[in-house]
Amino acid sequence: MLMIAACSKEAGEQATKLPEATNDRPNIVFVLVDDLRWDELGASGHPYVKTPNIDRIASEGAYFTNAFTTTPLCSPARATFLTGLYPHTSGITDNLARNEQSHRLETFPKMLNQSGYDTAFIGKWHMGNDDSPRPGFNTWAVMKGQGEAIDPEFNIDGKRQQFQGYVTDILTDMALDFVKQSGDAPFLLYLSHKALHPNVTQRDDGSITDHEHFAAIGGVADDLRSVLKGGWKPEMPLADAVMLAAPLATAVTVPSAATVATSVAPEAQVNVPPPITAPPASFATALSA
Repeated sequence: MLMIAACSKEAGEQATKLPEATNDRPNIVFVLVDDLRWDELGASGHPYVKTPNIDRIASEGAYFTNAFTTTPLCSPARATFLTGLYPHTSGITDNLARNEQSHRLETFPKMLNQSGYDTAFIGKWHMGNDDSPRPGFNTWAVMKGQGEAIDPEFNIDGKRQQFQGYVTDILTDMALDFVKQSGDAPFLLYLSHKALHPNVTQRDDGSITDHEHFAAIGGVADDLRSVLKGGWKPEMPLADAVMLAAPLATAVTVPSAATVATSVAPEAQVNVPPPITAPPASFATALSA
């Protein structure tokens, strides 16, 4: 999910006071949220999720209801947001550790920085596992690879630092600190959240090494491991693991959306799909494509 907000002097006076832009150049806040469904917002009509600040951006700005991604994969999509290029042009074509190429990208923050903007990248870069500062940012606060949800480590302008707490709270505090400390120059804040992505670790070859990725397909890691009887290994790519689990439709039951909705908001009346008993074969095919 993507939000872009250009904060003018007038907009700042209506909400939190922001440093004034100079020469009529707006301050820019770019927020990227990982793995957030299009309908998990109040503005999109979700029956119980409350997102008043995002809803305000939708009502007072432009809300695109018919937009689609050309590259539904993490690293290539991130490169496209920053460059405006298709993956075959940017060189970031997959989730492999294309560290060197991501240092060479011509990004819009780099161009704004060259034009006098104070620029910051805060959060999840994930074009490779290299967390070192990229060109074009005065402020750099980035996690290595996928990052950690709890007590994450950051590269802060070239020096690693451990933080205590939940990653979304930490990123939000960093973003607010940057905005409050901005000087006379107009600023660009690129805030790239880790949430809602599962807490996994990814190798340089793109494979997932932690068993937690089973939680992403229903939270049944323990059941799957016992049913697979040694056929699954922690280093197995997710697509292979799903293919291995696909024949187990009668053995493993994934919690239905109704169960989840009830646990979150018992009073909510939600239309939900029937329970899913196993990942469809098409899901595994898409993952391995």
